[in-house]
Amino acid sequence: MKSLLLQLDSLLVTRSPLFATHFRKGLHEASICRRLKALACLGPIVDWYSWHDGVNYVRKSIGIDHYEYTLAGLEFALRPLPFYMIQFSHAYQDWVMWKAMSARVKGFSNLESYFPLLRSDSHEWLGISSTGGGDVQYINIRDELMTVAYPNFERMIQDLIRSNREGLPLSFFRPSSKAADDLYGSVYNRLANRIEDGSD
Repeated sequence: MKSLLLQLDSLLVTRSPLFATHFRKGLHEASICRRLKALACLGPIVDWYSWHDGVNYVRKSIGIDHYEYTLAGLEFALRPLPFYMIQFSHAYQDWVMWKAMSARVKGFSNLESYFPLLRSDSHEWLGISSTGGGDVQYINIRDELMTVAYPNFERMIQDLIRSNREGLPLSFFRPSSKAADDLYGSVYNRLANRIEDGSD
């Protein structure tokens, strides 16, 4: 797995040397394990956050007098927003929120068994199973949706490599992905209805 992550590192530098500098130094494996000792399967989570502890916030100009703070990192032209590699401390906070949601939201009863890896700015995540299943789920909190994005962590990393090499979105979000199209069709229909009735 580490060889794949090193390959991804190389592609990120090739894509943009400046872009790659915003990745934070990875955490020590022991510190990750101590924080997540309640989880059964730590391998992929440790690999991910010991590779890089997310990315830094970057201030960029979007006009003469307007600025916004954006995340640099693993961002792709996904629908509707890019995904970013989040810092471990933020991922842990998200996971604590997921544990609470598992107890009260029927469709998310097993949400606490996943740990965040990537996040968009639109209440969407890619999370890895922490119970030994190994699958990576697409999680949409706003629309209460969960579905398998990748059968395992390795397949996700391979897709990140392909995405950076070819300059294309992750395969789960490409038009050829029927599962993603069906999922997003449902999301867009709900969004369109909210816009029409003025509730969004």
